Amino acid sequence: MKKSLLLITLSALLFIAGCSTTSVPSTPKPHPEKYALQILKIGVPSPGTAMKSSIMLPQDIDALLKNPSATISEFPIVYAAVGETAINDQTETLSFPTIYEPQTDSNGVVSVVYNHHKDIKIGQYVEMTLQKVESGQATCDLWFFDKSLAGSFTYEVAPATKVQDAVTATLPKFKALETKTEVTLVPGAWISMGGLTGTKKEGDQSTPTTIYFAIRILPPQE
Repeated sequence: MKKSLLLITLSALLFIAGCSTTSVPSTPKPHPEKYALQILKIGVPSPGTAMKSSIMLPQDIDALLKNPSATISEFPIVYAAVGETAINDQTETLSFPTIYEPQTDSNGVVSVVYNHHKDIKIGQYVEMTLQKVESGQATCDLWFFDKSLAGSFTYEVAPATKVQDAVTATLPKFKALETKTEVTLVPGAWISMGGLTGTKKEGDQSTPTTIYFAIRILPPQE
């Protein structure tokens, strides 16, 4: 029962995590006194073998947004005045097991027990501290991340016997993108940060993909 419940939970969360859609970036509603921070995650197909490394590659944001193969998602928008820290936390804390243990009953039937659960934040988080706006440039500290369930690891626990089929255990697998940095940019203009190269999976197809972050700060409403 515990194993079935874990599998149902993992499947449901994976479905939710995989339901992102390609969309045109929104236009943040101007605030009368505060600056708006907008962050986009743009994934584009990339040649070569997928690798897990982060490099800084300035890109033409307009070209990326017009790329018909691009997948665009948007982080929560935050508003802050100079000297303020703004947070938009859209995460949910969920408990996941980190260890499994096989147990055998008196009839030789093997079951899997999951324990040592760990609380993990799933979702998107954005934090901005707007330090100053001088000479037409805004300087701020940024911290944003996006964490989701990426499937599960499967482990062989016991081979098939006369009394039961082969027994396996599953533990969750996550994917996360996180940046914590200071940026200086001209209000209204996009800057790019990136890119992290990985693999996008759709069914049985795997496509090398490079992810860029597009960031801009919009001034208060005049």
